[in-house]
Amino acid sequence: MKHIALRSRSNRKIGSFTTPGLGDRLQACLIGYNYYKKNNTPVQLHLTADKFGKISKKESWAEILTLLPEGSVTIKDHPVKDLAEKDWIKYLKQNNIDAETYYYSDFPGRYEIPEGCKEIFDAVEYLKTYPEIKVPEVDIDLPKKFVTAQFDSNGVPSWKDIPGDFRKIPSLKVQELFNQCKSVGYEVIIVGGESKDNRLNGPGCLKNIAYVMSKAKYHMGADSGFFHLANMVLPRNKIRLYIRGGTSHHTLRARSNGVKVIDVR
Repeated sequence: MKHIALRSRSNRKIGSFTTPGLGDRLQACLIGYNYYKKNNTPVQLHLTADKFGKISKKESWAEILTLLPEGSVTIKDHPVKDLAEKDWIKYLKQNNIDAETYYYSDFPGRYEIPEGCKEIFDAVEYLKTYPEIKVPEVDIDLPKKFVTAQFDSNGVPSWKDIPGDFRKIPSLKVQELFNQCKSVGYEVIIVGGESKDNRLNGPGCLKNIAYVMSKAKYHMGADSGFFHLANMVLPRNKIRLYIRGGTSHHTLRARSNGVKVIDVR
């Protein structure tokens, strides 16, 4: 078994890395799953307490794992937090867990290489593969031609414009994109918090969303949680990522991997 310690502290700013968003958790599981596929070795992800303590996070991790083959990726939480990476790895070794943490060599953060930590590997190669995970069929009637979409992010609704936030696509632009889809015969199925279909929003709906997304012509949306789900269930040529000026390591990596990234400025 491969033991991967999720970063205890952020590689982009001073402070803990708490996997605050669904996208953070999905990306961690994607790294684990792609490692499993490439090396034919089950993976256990090790989490500090601040990544797992809240009920909502526990449920979210468990829900993500239901998308993956049983036993391919598992989770283990630990009663420590905000440790330097070398101390986090040391803690795991003291508990007889031979783990490595990771870094991103392609678009590194300010604190990408943790001081004094030798047990570390480059995770980039495990983010280049879009595995198109086979999602079990669910009982949802779908249109013949449709796309999925999500333009809310960080709990901010899509209709609320926030100048300077590159992830917030102006609502008029979003509506224009939807109208373009409809003009060529494609319905737009909104997923996530703004979906009016209770089967496609809120906790417990991830498997439904993954199934619907996997059947779509493509997924369109902002740099938010369900963009990362699309990375798991769709090929890269069926993902449309929209930004407004700025970038993150997620958007830069997506473009580098061949995803269509559209700047709406």
